[in-house]
Amino acid sequence: MEVTPSMWLLTGSFIKLAIVIAAASFLIFYADDLLKSLKFSPDLTVKIKKYMSIAAISIAAASVLVFLVKIIKLKSISYRISVDRIEWSRGILQRQIDNVDMFRIVDMKLQRTLLDIILGIGRITLLTSDKTHPQFVFEKVRGSKRLYDIIKKLSLDSDQKRGVIHLE
Repeated sequence: MEVTPSMWLLTGSFIKLAIVIAAASFLIFYADDLLKSLKFSPDLTVKIKKYMSIAAISIAAASVLVFLVKIIKLKSISYRISVDRIEWSRGILQRQIDNVDMFRIVDMKLQRTLLDIILGIGRITLLTSDKTHPQFVFEKVRGSKRLYDIIKKLSLDSDQKRGVIHLE
């Protein structure tokens, strides 16, 4: 089974982007009214408006670029769940793959807000005995309840197969 984070993970970033673009648009289209109320000289008003427009467009473009990079990073993440382990791969220019063996999972948590339930996503946190990943998190994955049940069953089966007993 392979899962990826949902695009809903970027909702906060999208809202911030919309606010930045709205503010930049306001500065571009209403700079005249704003500058007239400050009563600067006409030459200074033209210069300020020019630089204000350039700054607004630059900030909006940079914000869009940052948001696109976040989308690409999010789309580069995937989780592959097999009978024996969970592999987590990520990276845009350089792929990195880590894994957690099923028998190392000590406990699990499923966290879902009301909106997450409506959208069919959630956050699963695995508490493990793994040294490199004591907490392994699946952020905003689709079908989180089903995935939680699958990992729980595979973890218990792996424990039984290996004779692992987790002590607290």
